[in-house]
Amino acid sequence: MKSIRQTLSRWWSARRKRRTDEALAMIKARYQTFRTLLDSNTRAVELITDLSMRLGEGETGGAFREKALILDQIVGDMAEKFSSLDGLRNGLVTSMHQKLSAILTEALASLPTTSNSTVNVLSLSDKVACDHKLSGAKAASLARFMANERFRVPDGFVVTAPGCRLFFDNNNLALHASRILAPVLANEQPGKLAAAAERLQSLIMQAAIPPEIMSELTRFAAPFFHAGRGLAVRSSAIAEDGRIHSFAGQFSTVLNVIHNEQLADAFREVLASAFGPRAITYRQHAGLAPLAFDMAVLCLEMIPARAAGIIITEDPSCRSTYLVSAVLGMGEAAVGGSTAADLFHISRHGVIESGRTIIARKEHRLVTSITGGIALEAVPLAEQKQPSLSDDELRKLAAWATLIEDEAHGVPQDIEWAVGIDGQLYLLQARPLPGAQVRRHAVQISPSSPILFHSGHMASRGKGAGRVRLIQTRTDLNLPAGDDPIVLVLNQSLPDAAQLMSRVSAVLVELGNPADHLANVARENAVPMLCGVQGVTKILTDGQWVFVDADKGCVHESDQEAAVSLWRQSLRQQAEQVVDPIVERYRKLLTRLNLTDAYGPSFNVLECRSLHDLVRFIHEKAVIAMFEGSDSLLEDSDWLVHHLTVTGIPFLLAIIDLGGALRPDRPREVTPDDIVAVPFKSLWEGISTPGLHWGPPAGGGDVGAVFSRWLTDHQSDRPIGMPNYLIAGRDYLNLNARMDFHFIMVDAVASLDPRANHIRFRFKGGGTNAIQRARRVRCIAEILEVNGFFTNVRDDLVGADLHGGSHQEIERQLITIGRLLGYTRLLDAGMRDDAMAHRAALAFCEGDFGMNFLRD
Repeated sequence: MKSIRQTLSRWWSARRKRRTDEALAMIKARYQTFRTLLDSNTRAVELITDLSMRLGEGETGGAFREKALILDQIVGDMAEKFSSLDGLRNGLVTSMHQKLSAILTEALASLPTTSNSTVNVLSLSDKVACDHKLSGAKAASLARFMANERFRVPDGFVVTAPGCRLFFDNNNLALHASRILAPVLANEQPGKLAAAAERLQSLIMQAAIPPEIMSELTRFAAPFFHAGRGLAVRSSAIAEDGRIHSFAGQFSTVLNVIHNEQLADAFREVLASAFGPRAITYRQHAGLAPLAFDMAVLCLEMIPARAAGIIITEDPSCRSTYLVSAVLGMGEAAVGGSTAADLFHISRHGVIESGRTIIARKEHRLVTSITGGIALEAVPLAEQKQPSLSDDELRKLAAWATLIEDEAHGVPQDIEWAVGIDGQLYLLQARPLPGAQVRRHAVQISPSSPILFHSGHMASRGKGAGRVRLIQTRTDLNLPAGDDPIVLVLNQSLPDAAQLMSRVSAVLVELGNPADHLANVARENAVPMLCGVQGVTKILTDGQWVFVDADKGCVHESDQEAAVSLWRQSLRQQAEQVVDPIVERYRKLLTRLNLTDAYGPSFNVLECRSLHDLVRFIHEKAVIAMFEGSDSLLEDSDWLVHHLTVTGIPFLLAIIDLGGALRPDRPREVTPDDIVAVPFKSLWEGISTPGLHWGPPAGGGDVGAVFSRWLTDHQSDRPIGMPNYLIAGRDYLNLNARMDFHFIMVDAVASLDPRANHIRFRFKGGGTNAIQRARRVRCIAEILEVNGFFTNVRDDLVGADLHGGSHQEIERQLITIGRLLGYTRLLDAGMRDDAMAHRAALAFCEGDFGMNFLRD
């Protein structure tokens, strides 16, 4: 008999161990699938951002095709993993992806296979080089002047924007840029920007130049090098040298490149300068995407210059004259202001104002070096006080400047020039003078209009004004009646707000980043948006009139008249825009977000009409699947867990460690000292807050009505009395708690990547009547709204979400969640009237976790 009992015991122990291992393996597999989905979601949104920017520039070929296919592949993988996570209940997701994928494949196949976007290097004499979307602004401008016989432009060639993009794509540099710089920009960490930029620039300098580009560079440079002529290698970004943004001094120029090895290094150096701290900061302040890459590289023949400099066609001291700055030798000294320069004032008609002429003592000049590069050379004493330009040269320069300004429709110009040792005048660059052209019909903000704050980084460029609408709850998404323009102000970037864009003039978000769902929608709808605007939900008040300048990252006070005027102007401009049908087709298939209401009936896989829709749907439903699936897996898994009990805290935790949550050598019965994962530590810090009230409130009511209700929208079979389960990893936790007569679920990620971070909170039920239960959830919602959560209340259910915060923010909010577990445990019994909900919320937010306000 004893032998039989021993055999049965061994069999039972082995069976139990096998079931333990299987259950733990299943839980870990679900967790790994979920985290893989989060990573894929981040990559997908990055690609959607990239594709959206390319479509904004009219690009539909070359790298665009490749990126679209990569996005399609990632979304397909997400659909398969989601079906596994969701227990194959959503095979429709895979079917919908297959349908959209087939449409995309057909669309890509219908495009022409050849276009200018495949040209990597062009001569400036090629007519195609005049296209600024191909050659960049600087090179395209010089190509147009080269075709005009009235001007003399040095010979040269340009590595086109698609060619530079090929270099970028072949080395995966866009992905590196996003991973290295996006977290720094999203968290507004200027102190870390220089180190992050240096790391990315180092990768660019080490990257291999594609053979097809290097062979073209060598071929086009050969005539110059064989003739002993060097090249100036300069930036020519599409957004550069424009009326609004000049990028003056932001990018590198490499002078006097004399052989192929120097040329390859110079090409990389110019491209790397697009991601220097100054250039990134300039783009942010100028209202351009900080990680945008639209660079072409200009290679221009070096002119042996006797004199050089700049001429601006609007003298700051007298708008009726031109101002000329000239130095001996090469003009970089004049452009950079590093040496003394002669100053001349001359009218459009060639009249020199000699009384205002300043002839500087020019002791040094820049000259070319025989080994490449430039050198500083002493100017002979007899030449130092001689004018660098003759009167005839000044008049010819002024005549050129007048022609250039006239061709620019009267826009004042900033022109670089050189006079060669042969006495010939050369045009090196012409661009609109920054700040001289005021945009027509622009609404001007009076200097007396105070700047409310200057913060955040641009997610979508432009200016907008309107009435502030604070979005904290689902009901806030119901905009007030009327046609006043609305400035949305949110703590976090909510995709649900995308449904409001027809009324929205600007968006301000405290968290979020330029590559999230709402930022993509804002760009597509040309709605200005700033994210990372610290404290915006506390600074602005509902109904306040403000003017948002996303280009400069600032917000002014405004008034209704100015806001409505600017709004009507923007509506007219949108109505006048011509839509490219090919670009629009790709927007509909790839980047447009139609699923904008996660709580509405239209949030259904059958309503997905783009890959962006599928990405959003899968991400939202994956978190819910973790909620629902964890409960069923844990019901019979007591042998998997470690138990945490602390005297005085009526909250028993059964913990499943996915790795990194508890000390490796912990016993089965653990203590708070065994917790090592920071998110778990934060939650427990809140639970164990000294003085936290876990018992019935003073003067509490009846708590005897026992009932069972479900947490989300589905019936739960979980009986009252089950332990509170916590699945935890190094930066993840999923809490499934049944406390007395209500359910609480929390799912949180607190990683180093803010884009993957979130807290999702659900609370439902109670032991009193429906009115008191509803008051309690209104109290909980108010507390969470104050802490930046987006809430949704329905009867005795409250849902709250926080997305996109730093890991420190997520950990801070988990402390709040831990305190809520105790504070609200039997709070419904004390909800004697509607005012009590607000009183209890106010006390919590003021730190009265012991409910002392009830004794007042």
